[in-house]
Amino acid sequence: MSLQAAEAITEIANLYLLDAQMLGLSHYGGLYILQAPRPAIIETGFSHTVEKILAALEELGIRPEQIAYILPTHVHMDHAGGAGFLAKTCPNAKIVVHERGAPYLIDPTHLVESVKRAVGPMFPYYGELAPISPDRIMA
Repeated sequence: MSLQAAEAITEIANLYLLDAQMLGLSHYGGLYILQAPRPAIIETGFSHTVEKILAALEELGIRPEQIAYILPTHVHMDHAGGAGFLAKTCPNAKIVVHERGAPYLIDPTHLVESVKRAVGPMFPYYGELAPISPDRIMA
């Protein structure tokens, strides 16, 4: 397979690194796709990254409904910004997150306001957050 969207991690079978190209910069932000009987997405990048993720899944022959897990390492927008949008597109996926981060993914209002205060006019580059139903969260 000639992957355009994701690069195979040769040392680990079926693990692919996707350059998220956050803020339009090559090699700024990365996430992983595990091609397995229960496929997983590790990290999501900003919400702007979701289309790149979906293209990589298609290239790997993984349908969105096959994704079993979405695993942001923490809830900063560059790691979990796309989680809510991916949850909508990947209807069978559980979103695995630390219990302290779960409330921010269920209702991202406070997180969005905090990031807006912190980054000011740069906020549009961070994208948006979509809420995730509590029944989809594994904390």
